[in-house]
Amino acid sequence: MKFIVSNLIAFILMFASTVSNAEIVEFNLPTAADGDVIFKVNKDSRLPIPVSDERCEVLVAGLAITKEKNGRPQLEWQYTLKFNTDVAVESIIIEDEKSDNLVTSIHDDDPEISNGLWNGKEHFTELTKDIFDLMYKEDTWLLLQRITVQYEDGFESKLHQMIIQTQKSRHDLITRTADIMKSR
Repeated sequence: MKFIVSNLIAFILMFASTVSNAEIVEFNLPTAADGDVIFKVNKDSRLPIPVSDERCEVLVAGLAITKEKNGRPQLEWQYTLKFNTDVAVESIIIEDEKSDNLVTSIHDDDPEISNGLWNGKEHFTELTKDIFDLMYKEDTWLLLQRITVQYEDGFESKLHQMIIQTQKSRHDLITRTADIMKSR
């Protein structure tokens, strides 16, 4: 688990490193549109392995707490993709594929790529007492995301990323956010 602090209040990155000697466990899980898909998890850390293809790699897919314009904290999902090609990207779509139907989280028809990186975020909600209560529940949040990238030359990257948020990781995010806000 890694915390990142910058213009946002706190961010928790829940990916396993891609250490070559780590034992990988594969899960064949049903998705909304693409049938069964294999998702990979590091056996020791129990964290998902970031996915990639020859053109695109998922660097970040995780939960963040940021400040709204009114100064109140909000909870959102943030993503960073790294591109290994100079071919122009036409669009990026991120969809939740865990339910029976795809639900679009982000649809960017004019993606801004800077130094080979794209950053996107999905506004989730203002942090209210109900959201805090939800974050402290003991269940683990499992998300299955389909990331589709269309390129100018007609190539399409279709990546399936698993995201896991445990109660401990959510608790740590809230605690770290509180510590940062107290120190400001």
